[in-house]
Amino acid sequence: MNGFDNQHDHESYRQLLQCWQAENNIKTIKFQFLLLSNAILVGIASLNNDIIRNPVWLYSIASLLSLAWLFSIGRTLLFQKAWQIRLRQMAEAYPDDQRFHVLGNSQALALIKTKYRWLALCGALPSRLYLLGLPVILLLGWLTALLNSL
Repeated sequence: MNGFDNQHDHESYRQLLQCWQAENNIKTIKFQFLLLSNAILVGIASLNNDIIRNPVWLYSIASLLSLAWLFSIGRTLLFQKAWQIRLRQMAEAYPDDQRFHVLGNSQALALIKTKYRWLALCGALPSRLYLLGLPVILLLGWLTALLNSL
């Protein structure tokens, strides 16, 4: 980004925007698999003790799986934030060119907060909190079950 080649910079901006958008699909899929894998593990853990005589292995695997999901989703969020920072930097270089400000939603969000309060309330929690918070909670839950089973 040299500040003089508007067309070249806009093409770079579009490519960065595609990278940023692709991370949304990736984190959604990872989050759904986190939920699915833990639902399956909870189902297995709740089976009769005759089937699972020693659940330590199950709780250990579930703990490691939750930790892996935490790092995997965290890495996706890290790259999405990197793309977002680079997009913001390019937008700052072209303050009057609206093509570089497609992520600027402050006016639309202000309108939503006044007209659609229920939607604003439901969307108020940053996705990073639940995308990283839930794997931590699941990890702590599985570790607690592991310690209780020892």
